[in-house]
Amino acid sequence: MKQNRNGEKEHSRQGAFAGFAKTGGMLGQSPNHVRHLLPILQRTQCEQARIMQDDIAAAASEQNVSSAEAYGVATFYSMLEVTSDAAKQPQTTVRICDSPTCVMLGANHLLDRVSDKNACGRTSCLGLCDQAPAAIYQNRLLANVKADSFNTEIDHDSHQHQPILQLRKSGPLTKDIGSLDPDSFASACEHGVYQAAKVAVSQEPRDIIQQVEHAGLRGCGGAGFLTGHKWQMVAAQPAEHRYVVCNADESEPGTFKDRLLMLGNPHLLLEGMLICALAVNAQEGVIYIRGEYEDAAQRLEQAIAQAVQANALGKHVFGSNRSFHVHVHRGAGAYICGEETALLESLEGKRGEPRSRPPYPTVAGYRQQPTVVNNVETLCSVPGILQHGAAAYRDLGSNGLPGTKLYCLSGNVAKPGVYEMPMATTSRQLIQLAGGVTGGDFYFALTGGAAGTFISQAQLDMPLGFDAGKAGVSMGSGAVIVANQRVRACDTLLSVLNFFAAESCGKCTPCRIGSRQAAEIASRITNGTFNANDIQRLRELAKLLDETSFCGLGRSIAWPIESALERFPHEFSVAGADV
Repeated sequence: MKQNRNGEKEHSRQGAFAGFAKTGGMLGQSPNHVRHLLPILQRTQCEQARIMQDDIAAAASEQNVSSAEAYGVATFYSMLEVTSDAAKQPQTTVRICDSPTCVMLGANHLLDRVSDKNACGRTSCLGLCDQAPAAIYQNRLLANVKADSFNTEIDHDSHQHQPILQLRKSGPLTKDIGSLDPDSFASACEHGVYQAAKVAVSQEPRDIIQQVEHAGLRGCGGAGFLTGHKWQMVAAQPAEHRYVVCNADESEPGTFKDRLLMLGNPHLLLEGMLICALAVNAQEGVIYIRGEYEDAAQRLEQAIAQAVQANALGKHVFGSNRSFHVHVHRGAGAYICGEETALLESLEGKRGEPRSRPPYPTVAGYRQQPTVVNNVETLCSVPGILQHGAAAYRDLGSNGLPGTKLYCLSGNVAKPGVYEMPMATTSRQLIQLAGGVTGGDFYFALTGGAAGTFISQAQLDMPLGFDAGKAGVSMGSGAVIVANQRVRACDTLLSVLNFFAAESCGKCTPCRIGSRQAAEIASRITNGTFNANDIQRLRELAKLLDETSFCGLGRSIAWPIESALERFPHEFSVAGADV
């Protein structure tokens, strides 16, 4: 059992990094200035199913870093298995997803049944929430896993489990998914991909940025920062090099929209990155994709090669004097790398720990150069804005907010999947579109993922948009995990807090210690051994985490705690005490 970043025993993700065996991963593809420490370790993991101390020393020597630094990197990422026992044979382990959705739909029971016959462990969310419970085995994602047929599934299931798209033809991001061939450049072009980029190569950068600003596009990863403003800040920096980094480290529990876009229309993402590069005068882009998304990583690498062959990427794009080179960088299992500065640290071959800000990435990002960091969904929205106009994009929204949003419905609903809907659609509308609640009446939903809020019936008609936080409801990544009355909010809160305790990077004391203490209290609540002091301490921890954590991960732990206590007080009540 691997230790977590804080030194305690924990579950880990498994990954064979199959792409490294086939393509060499980032090695040989990326520019010479990129430090290859993490890819070297990933390749070793792929070849040997483990990493020995000698491997770490060799990687350190090759990359001219200390063995201590290399060891720190190797032990930070949960998909890397470091061992000092050369005699011990590597063991292929089945990892059962323990995301809130998978736990809700039987992951704990599955773990008990499967562990009798297999080397078995847990893993954080795999992005298969619409097909839960899920597992990963030999770098293969397994969906709708059943205990009775599990051994057959792990031996024979080689199916690529594409996220389920509901309401086809519903919006500009998803209208072509399912009709175009994602493996074909020609098919993408037939559906209009790269048309906006062909026009953009002859436009002034400021005109491109102005269109994005007028559209009101905001970051779709959760923060909601104005995209055009971010681009303008990068373009204005007096720098020789600028970079475009796509944040495809989609690790928020309950979220699987970006994987749908990358698998279903990879060239749309590349076009969005190209337009961004034209706007900020960048010549290099990187897609940082989570290690568990090997299927999407390989599809993107194929799409990049096709685009270069067709002169849509690389030197002299579409016959212009502009060049833009893109490569894929695989993560290695760390939720914190969804935070943009931690992602940049990881991209540079370091531990994925957040940086102090300022300076912000727009000023000193990748390699300390001005960098745009945008989410997959955000970048995929850009071509449509340029092709159809800012006004048309604004008209797609609702409740005064522009554009569409990809919402991820999972849990106790009849039709889980990705729904492209007008921005600020309500939870009630989404649940109705998903066929309603299954297995009983609606009890609660967790909106925004683990870093989100619990809502009750009273909040169902609040719009899920960027302003939802003012009303105590989080849109976040667009995740909506629905629960019927057979599910307790305190059980889901425990799942959330266990997740944060495992994924804390350990850099700051409030998050490192506070997340674990909160999970311990939640465990006592679920088994009925808590007291009034526990509830008071949980409130204090939420306040402490919110006010003193170094980055957004620690601060966000407070949101599910506070919303669960406020909206489901009967689950946290002690005889003779008020919650």
